[in-house]
Amino acid sequence: MKALKTYYAATGRRLTIEYVLLAGLTDNPDQARQLAMLVKDIHCNINLIPYNPTSGLDGAVLYERPTREVQKKFKRIAETTGKTVTIRLERGTDIDAACGQLHNAFEAGQH
Repeated sequence: MKALKTYYAATGRRLTIEYVLLAGLTDNPDQARQLAMLVKDIHCNINLIPYNPTSGLDGAVLYERPTREVQKKFKRIAETTGKTVTIRLERGTDIDAACGQLHNAFEAGQH
């Protein structure tokens, strides 16, 4: 956090905080409140990144993407300090072509 404040002091440039939403791990209301409080004194925007599902070597899904409603609730809570909060719009999840999902094809031997 000190490095973020130092960077802003040196450059005057607004920061973007990237936060990955993993269903059941990083998407609960308490975490949204903690994130909001953590960055309340930093000149920044918050970009929420819903996780794109990938699978392990055995084909099991490693993590899940939060539902759209959970994403929106997290966003509303994170906005309480007046920060601009966006939810990254992902395209290609339905065909395993979104960010990080090439891993699925690689692990399945489809590369």
